[in-house]
Amino acid sequence: ADRNPAWTVELGLNSEVSHIEIKNRYCGDMSDAQNCLGRLSYATVELLDSDDNVVDFKSFGDTTGNFSPLLDFNTCATSSP
Repeated sequence: ADRNPAWTVELGLNSEVSHIEIKNRYCGDMSDAQNCLGRLSYATVELLDSDDNVVDFKSFGDTTGNFSPLLDFNTCATSSP
């Protein structure tokens, strides 16, 4: 298993991001909620500019039991030309 997995989404155009909602894996059996709904716990989401510089980031806390954790980027004051 990868100890530092990463997933990148390229939007393909300049975009303003106000929030990101990620769907946690639904395990179908709540008896194992720690391993299913907790898989995103303590992950970090980074917003990158076109040169791959981090312009803002947010981190999740414990997502156990939370099917749709939400990250609010409305306070991000960066802009691109």
